[in-house]
Amino acid sequence: VWPDQVARVQRLRGAFQIADELPVTVRRESAETTLGRTTLVDGTWTVVWHSVFRQYLTAEVRASLTDRIETLASDTTPSKRLAHLMLEPMSGAEWGRSSDFEFLVTLQTWPGGGRRVLATASPHGVPTTWER
Repeated sequence: VWPDQVARVQRLRGAFQIADELPVTVRRESAETTLGRTTLVDGTWTVVWHSVFRQYLTAEVRASLTDRIETLASDTTPSKRLAHLMLEPMSGAEWGRSSDFEFLVTLQTWPGGGRRVLATASPHGVPTTWER
């Protein structure tokens, strides 16, 4: 978050305030470390979320994260579910769209939920146009 982007700084401060009020732990660690210690828990959904993040990773780290999500997905059951939610720049053609490039909010769920586009957004998430 760049310091001259006042609205984004305010949203980040708001997120930190919510984190302070809830029983959550905020850690400074790599995505590989976070996903490496992530496990699926019976009776819950595990949600992996990221936003305009993958483009800053090396190809090796991207592959490692994809492999870990696939490993988690292979362990899902109807009572241990996984959702991969992201806002990333993507080829519209990959999703059957006419655009070459869009920032898409996508969701993939396991077991068996498939992949779908939920919305398009600006590179920083606002505004977001939700699909119908």
